[in-house]
Amino acid sequence: MLKCVRCGKAMVGFSRGARFCRCTGRSNVGTCNMPAIHSGRLEQAFLAALDYDSDQMRKLIDVPDRSDEIKSRREALEAEIEQIRKRKKKWQTAYADDVISLDDLWERTREDAEKEKELSQEFAALPQGRSNVWTREMIAEVLADAREALLSADEAGKKAFIREFFERITVDAQKPKGKPAPGRYSMPVILELVPRQSKSYLCSLNGSLWRS
Repeated sequence: MLKCVRCGKAMVGFSRGARFCRCTGRSNVGTCNMPAIHSGRLEQAFLAALDYDSDQMRKLIDVPDRSDEIKSRREALEAEIEQIRKRKKKWQTAYADDVISLDDLWERTREDAEKEKELSQEFAALPQGRSNVWTREMIAEVLADAREALLSADEAGKKAFIREFFERITVDAQKPKGKPAPGRYSMPVILELVPRQSKSYLCSLNGSLWRS
């Protein structure tokens, strides 16, 4: 979810007296020059990003166009659901023709019904056109309001909100000028915020934050 802007690899947490985040492209592969970032400073940078005025906030937020991807998944789900319904009719015909027993009919239709319910729930959760997808302006407003709640939330609450609200946060880091003294760490810069796309899902998350 936390991505390095320099190589695109994930950034993960580790402890070295304090909590830090480091790029896996540097720690695992050795191909990136991203310095480690102090977790406390990363949180400060994130909260500072939420305090931007509207124009600055919109520049940070990326809302990718996934209409083709969503349309393809919707069509695939519709085809699977239709296939299940046809199969259920075949089981009923087989029972009527004494090919299978009542117990067989119950067992097979139960499995199909459970699968159909699962697919139908996924289908219902897909954005149904632009009215169910967040715009940059809508997200900026929610994040500006969320900042106040995040300031008073505990550590677990902050992590849960960020993890559930965002699909990706892209960061960079700037080293302090001169020779680093003890306690002087790289300064993180938030470059991109990519939220999850379902409006109803984000509304639910937003509401749960206010109640926490």
